[in-house]
Amino acid sequence: MHEMRFSLDIIWFNANRQVVFIEQDLPPCTPATCTVYTPPFNAMYVLEVNAGFVRTNGVKLGDSFSFI
Repeated sequence: MHEMRFSLDIIWFNANRQVVFIEQDLPPCTPATCTVYTPPFNAMYVLEVNAGFVRTNGVKLGDSFSFI
């Protein structure tokens, strides 16, 4: 993500709030080197978190979340 100063994990969820794709440890970028990350499946929600969150919390494909 442009102007981020730390690495990210990105988690995409479908309409049923299930994880459909994960990218981990994505480094910060510059405007000239910013990669666009797109899941290979339809997604309705995306969550960007500090790098290491997926590994630390054991997030995996098919996991789900609920709004509280």
